Amino acid sequence: MRPQNSPDIGDHALGEMGYLKVVDWWLGMALMAIGECGNFAAYGFAPAVLVAPLGTVALIANAIVAPIFLKETFRRRDMFGIFFAIAGTVVIVVVSSQTDEPVLTPEDIARALGQTQFIVYSIISVSLACIMAYLSPTPLGNDYIFVDLLLVAIF
Repeated sequence: MRPQNSPDIGDHALGEMGYLKVVDWWLGMALMAIGECGNFAAYGFAPAVLVAPLGTVALIANAIVAPIFLKETFRRRDMFGIFFAIAGTVVIVVVSSQTDEPVLTPEDIARALGQTQFIVYSIISVSLACIMAYLSPTPLGNDYIFVDLLLVAIF
């Protein structure tokens, strides 16, 4: 059930950027931003090796919510995927919680960001991202999915 002031995303009358006029889309974006802020804050309270695997919760939520709101079909392999994602997360969290990871101070992070290795890595990553973003709308990007996959992988 969609409110009267919230047009259907599939409505072609809205045009190519019509989703920007959909209230549900903006609500979803706001909720995602809040969730990512919470995820970022979690790194201050627990080691990264524990926080990162718990990002699987978003994947599982999407797999469960998509059939409800978007009327997508929920397949048997989706259930297997959810099972393996949960099992993998549990294994990683249980095994990694037994390791000792040093707590980084803001000074440690600032020092690490100034190292030559990080600067070279950043320059290469940003350069590749710019090149792939440039190539994506070209015929080369349309012919080879590798261009878009590399762009997504960099980010």
